[in-house]
Amino acid sequence: MPKIKFHCNCTPFKGKDQQYHYVYRIDNLINGRYYLGLHSTKNLDDNYRGSGKFLKMAIKKHGIDNFHKTILQFADSRDDLHVLEEQVVGDLWKNDCRCYNCKPGGDCCPIDASSFKQINGKKVICLETGIIYDTLIDLAKDLGASTPKSHELNRKTLKGKHYALYEQKYDDEVERLLKIQQIDDQIKQRFIQSKNNLKNSRKRRWICLETKQIFEDVYDAKTSLNSAGMGRIIQLNEYSIHRLHKQHYMLYNNETYQQIDDILSIVNKYNNRPKKPPYQSIHVRCVETGQEFDNCRAASKAVNRSLHGVEQAVRSGGTCAGYHWVKI
Repeated sequence: MPKIKFHCNCTPFKGKDQQYHYVYRIDNLINGRYYLGLHSTKNLDDNYRGSGKFLKMAIKKHGIDNFHKTILQFADSRDDLHVLEEQVVGDLWKNDCRCYNCKPGGDCCPIDASSFKQINGKKVICLETGIIYDTLIDLAKDLGASTPKSHELNRKTLKGKHYALYEQKYDDEVERLLKIQQIDDQIKQRFIQSKNNLKNSRKRRWICLETKQIFEDVYDAKTSLNSAGMGRIIQLNEYSIHRLHKQHYMLYNNETYQQIDDILSIVNKYNNRPKKPPYQSIHVRCVETGQEFDNCRAASKAVNRSLHGVEQAVRSGGTCAGYHWVKI
């Protein structure tokens, strides 16, 4: 890993804990921006590059070779170092647009017992049982698990139950969350039931109407027919007929051969029904010129228009290429 170049503006010395405590400045050699920070170490040449968010982004963009670190001043202890950093940074972090710092210097965000209690001292309620716990730690002790974070309560279950932060004035909100959770459980049960129904339907037997061959399930039918699907579906009354390889298949519900033959006759009658000829093959005539064409394709070529345009004019009675068209 390439190291950042640095130099000292003063004579280095160690503090009472045999560590160097210093305030530094890192300069961007490309655009002139800078970052001010503090660091404690036993080795001055430890390649420390700062911890600022925008500084790290700049180093990633321009490369470490385009940055230079200057050690400004040393301190006797870590506490003195925080005071020194606060004096060095001052109001530069908000008044100077070239400064990478995004907060004032010094120990500005201490974590003490009161703040820890404020975070972990919130009451928690179980949505299923209604039991209220004074803190997250009490909840963890009751469950025999590690202490959960407050933002994780609405995302996952603990020991199969749901929990939420509780305050006395939010009783209605807790009831609303409980109702939503009950609805979610109902939707989950319906999803599981539909999934089971789908599995059961796939295990039902199939029969070929022409050969009377019975398959144990849909997978057996696909394997025997060497096909990935069951073909086009024809819906006839209460029967769903699948047409594949010029044969017809349906779910087998212990019908007799006579019933299957009756169904097959209905299917054949449906397949042999008179069909309307496609517009591409019908004869058309131009109303204005009186010229007749064998099909819509020939008419579209004669007027140098698309086939769809002539077909649409025949269907709707509109115009194509400025002419009206009718079928003969």
